[in-house]
Amino acid sequence: MFCLVRREVTKHHYIVCFMRVNMLFEVEFAAKENGYFETIHTALIHALTVSECRQIALEIAEQIGKGDIQVFISDF
Repeated sequence: MFCLVRREVTKHHYIVCFMRVNMLFEVEFAAKENGYFETIHTALIHALTVSECRQIALEIAEQIGKGDIQVFISDF
């Protein structure tokens, strides 16, 4: 977290804090069978960004190890 302090002409002080807040994502892992995606695993992942969530999800997909797994990410 970092803060920025600004002084206005009226001598009021403003403190603006930018916090790194994790988001909660729901991730579905699916395999395509007979032309349809079938969910084989679901996970909730805390991450700062969708990119970070995707990276974690791909690591989980490798651990599942069922061939070609598609990852579907949605915010929770």
